[in-house]
Amino acid sequence: MIIYTSDHGSYRQERNGNLAAGKGSLLEGGIRTPGIFYWPAGIKGGRIQDTPGAAMDILPTICGIADVKIPKGLHIDGTDLRPLLTNTGDEFVRHQPLTWHSPLSQPVAAIREGNYSLVGYRSEEYPKDKEAITAVIAKMRVHLEKHLGQDLNPQQLMHECWNSPLKNPEYNKLRSEFVTLNTFQERWTPMIKAGFGGITRVSLFDLSKDPRQQKNLVNQLPEVAKRLQGSLAGLHKMVLEEAPIWGEDDTQTRIHRLDSDRRSTFDAFAYINRIPIEPEKDETQDDLGGRILSRLANQEGRVLVKLPPAMNRQAYEGFKLTLESDLKTTSGRCITCHQLPNLGRTATPSPVPSLRNRSYSIERLREVMENKTHRSIKQDKRRLEQLHAFLQTLTDIPDKQFREQIIKASVLDNSGDLK
Repeated sequence: MIIYTSDHGSYRQERNGNLAAGKGSLLEGGIRTPGIFYWPAGIKGGRIQDTPGAAMDILPTICGIADVKIPKGLHIDGTDLRPLLTNTGDEFVRHQPLTWHSPLSQPVAAIREGNYSLVGYRSEEYPKDKEAITAVIAKMRVHLEKHLGQDLNPQQLMHECWNSPLKNPEYNKLRSEFVTLNTFQERWTPMIKAGFGGITRVSLFDLSKDPRQQKNLVNQLPEVAKRLQGSLAGLHKMVLEEAPIWGEDDTQTRIHRLDSDRRSTFDAFAYINRIPIEPEKDETQDDLGGRILSRLANQEGRVLVKLPPAMNRQAYEGFKLTLESDLKTTSGRCITCHQLPNLGRTATPSPVPSLRNRSYSIERLREVMENKTHRSIKQDKRRLEQLHAFLQTLTDIPDKQFREQIIKASVLDNSGDLK
């Protein structure tokens, strides 16, 4: 079986079929995406099914097809789609309405039942630094209008601030600042858990007649709106209650859900960027290094790499050097022998020492790189300094300081200037 779908709508309106809003929104332009199921042995092709499904349905559907029993007591949001896919005539009954939740979005939540879509809005705004945001947008406007050759209204300007492909060192710095000021901040989590961002008003739409969500039916269908609002409010409350929060009691949430005691600046960096630090089954260390480099390249292109306060661009470039393949004589080649996640290797005839918590000076590192093991790796002064900067991020720090490294992370300035 091959399942093809997308995680959300496009940020470009013309790619969303003129539906309301787009990427990042819980209106139809943000959440309505195509889905294709291909299984010649079990699904008759060439059919279009207009009953909506969602990513949450994939797990129970595959479990049903593979005859895998879902453990009792495990709450599954989705529903097995087999009655829709196999066209056996069995009635499809969804045990829980489709809902979407995003505390930072407007609307903040949405529910779908049959042809009806109800979306809920929050009345409160998060405590962002509005003066700083206004100032950086004004500077970005100068670059964007020059690039586009036209004046931008507020809506166009905000769209371009998030999505423009414009790249130059000065603009990149501004956009990095813009992203940092506008994206999620960990200090908001307790507020959200306490009810901030709760649903205060709703809009109701009949998608069979109004897929672009232009006519609010709350007043015309008050009973439908009341019923769906009650369901959505209950599910939204449950989502917020189950979300983790970091507190002083680290035994409750494990701070960052790592399954080890590693607490270095590098581990904070790996966590906030969702970097895989352990190889999958049958994956070599070099393959893992390539996978991480691909992920970082993708995030750099979207200005989404975040650095803890104690990890600057120099150290970030050093980490990428450690990942490069041993096919390059100028690569770090470190990951081949000093293997992630612990950056050491002992299950060999010649144990490889861990790089963690080793206080190499730049002079000592230069001597090591000239020994018999490393002399084939050609490193110039700049690359050696980058590797040394990365090594400094591997020293373990107290849990409280580790938590601050995550909370106070900022977007990488990818303009090329070293901080």
